[in-house]
Amino acid sequence: MSEKIVKFDEYAIDFGRFQLLCRDSAVKMEGRPMQLLMLLVQRSGELITREEIADYLWGKDVFVDVEQSINTAI
Repeated sequence: MSEKIVKFDEYAIDFGRFQLLCRDSAVKMEGRPMQLLMLLVQRSGELITREEIADYLWGKDVFVDVEQSINTAI
């Protein structure tokens, strides 16, 4: 996955560099929103539950306010 690049419209996600590009220019994003975007792109067309998102972003052993934290990441 280190060389994986997914393009959509004028955007591209470079998974290896953990970077979102718009017309070849880097778009500033914080870590959690970028991780969430990458998850959604990887699972395009699938229904992803909030529990799956929380497990992906924080793991099963971390206790956070899932609802608010996911809303903030979005």
